[in-house]
Amino acid sequence: MMSAKFGGLVMLLGAASLTAGCASGAFGIGGSGLGVVTKVSQDSSYSRQRVNSAIAGRANVEVWGAPGGDPQAVADVLRTPGWFSPATFTAIAPSPETSDDHRFVLVFDAPPNVGGRDACEGLAEPGARNNQVLAVYCDGYEELSEARLSSSNLGDPRSPEFEGAMRGLFISLLPSRNPEDRSERDSNVWEPN
Repeated sequence: MMSAKFGGLVMLLGAASLTAGCASGAFGIGGSGLGVVTKVSQDSSYSRQRVNSAIAGRANVEVWGAPGGDPQAVADVLRTPGWFSPATFTAIAPSPETSDDHRFVLVFDAPPNVGGRDACEGLAEPGARNNQVLAVYCDGYEELSEARLSSSNLGDPRSPEFEGAMRGLFISLLPSRNPEDRSERDSNVWEPN
């Protein structure tokens, strides 16, 4: 029979390992790891309200190096996280002259030296196969949010693995609040007069 003290230790260790897995950015479906989000950053001007009002149910996405060569198949599986209004994604042609102010950019097999600003400026061509996906939310040429996924198991855009990986990537790309914005965090703190 397990003592209460030992049982409590087991629960504490289980919670710690779950927290460590979440903090590392690892995610998966049914216990299978679909990837690790290795980089996440938001500009100081990023906010859920700003993104939500800009996409308003419709979101354009530039897809560079689409698996299977079908950018719309990639766009069809994309979903905004639950804290956003639902949006229908439409693939648009990647171009340095993109006139659509607000858009998402996905670069499959993104070279390590290519970042969000490059993607927003239309300069983010895929490199050699490296299982990296760069996801960026742009306001014109300004990068508001960026996340990079490393995955050896993306699969076809119509596979559950691909959909799960994109879901995890977009949850990291579009947080409910800007982690750098202390005003949101501190606005609920009561201070005595």
